[in-house]
Amino acid sequence: MSKECIRMLLNRFVKPTLFVLICHAFFLSPLMALESDKDQPIKIEADHSTFDEPNGIQTLTGNVRITQGSLNIRADKIVLQLQKGVLQRMSGTGTPVTFQQLNVQQQMVFGESNTIEYSAEETLLTLTGNAKLTQPNQQLSGQIITYNTDTQVVSASKGPADSQPVQIIIQPQRPSAEE
Repeated sequence: MSKECIRMLLNRFVKPTLFVLICHAFFLSPLMALESDKDQPIKIEADHSTFDEPNGIQTLTGNVRITQGSLNIRADKIVLQLQKGVLQRMSGTGTPVTFQQLNVQQQMVFGESNTIEYSAEETLLTLTGNAKLTQPNQQLSGQIITYNTDTQVVSASKGPADSQPVQIIIQPQRPSAEE
């Protein structure tokens, strides 16, 4: 095989595949939350809370804080939609809405956006408006970031009228003191 043919194969197939594998290693695996968090009690604090029992809607406003295990969410307003006491949907707004949670590697993952939506049925978390996910050595930002908690697929895009592209920052790995 000629050098030109090898170069073409590298550019067409190997480099994109490596990029996908690198993105998977940096953004999918570390986003997996601690399994033990879901077994922890949920603590909710807010300045005001209203529960519409017939419709199963809990509205929390003012300095909203939700904690479950290592998960911490802060927002100006959060609306929870429940069906027979089970969370179906959550939406929140803030300046910004923030969250943090330990991943399976015991590293803190931070996120923020203008709005946050979670659909239990679709197992889909959506961050909209100045969305950002940050973890050690990596950052992903865009106008819209979605994360499917079942398939562990992360997607980021710029908004329809936004000129800012999706941005991925990967810091170089530094050797540890033990090496």
